[in-house]
Amino acid sequence: MTIEFYGSMLVFTMALLFGSLRNRWTFYLAAVLISINFYYLAFVIGMLFADLFSSKTRVFKTDNKIILFVILISGLFLGSYPVSPLTGDSLYGFLNNGFFEAPKVTYHVIGAGMVMYVLLNSRDLQRVFSSPVPVFLGKISYSLYLVHFLVISSFTCALFLYLYPVLSYGPAVLVSIVLSLLLIMPLSYLFYKYVDMAGIKLSKTFYSRLSRPVIPAVPET
Repeated sequence: MTIEFYGSMLVFTMALLFGSLRNRWTFYLAAVLISINFYYLAFVIGMLFADLFSSKTRVFKTDNKIILFVILISGLFLGSYPVSPLTGDSLYGFLNNGFFEAPKVTYHVIGAGMVMYVLLNSRDLQRVFSSPVPVFLGKISYSLYLVHFLVISSFTCALFLYLYPVLSYGPAVLVSIVLSLLLIMPLSYLFYKYVDMAGIKLSKTFYSRLSRPVIPAVPET
């Protein structure tokens, strides 16, 4: 949450200072180089995409399915870079070349950016992710993010410890995952409906009251 807060402040600041400049791409490039080893790189890439795809220019845009497929596969590969530092003998060994200080951070962000680039260019994928199930998952995604760890660290762990002496490791893990999902999904929806939406409504009410112009009282004559 700290990264999200400061990242949002970074976006607001850059938009305020450089958003209307013709040479703002120079500042975007500088921000990319400065944040290359941090998760704040994701916010810079997101701002760059927002600027790029809201403009009328076709620079860096493509509808070539072969190019988009290559970028998608490459992005998924980079995004799956292992968190473990022991990557020397793995498929990802050639990426661990010391070029980045925090390779898992940089590769994950770049991979996510490549996947997002494909989604912004592909009408087929946009239709898929605009269908009811992905839209529903998008609505509850923040609630799911908050709820899932609590369930995993309590219910899932207790269930696995109960099942492991009875079942082998694989089936015990599978059953624990399935039953945990059946608990996480409805809890996330309830949290979204009664907590998240209520918080959004409250914040809108609070903002509207703060932003309401103050009309001075007219003295009676």
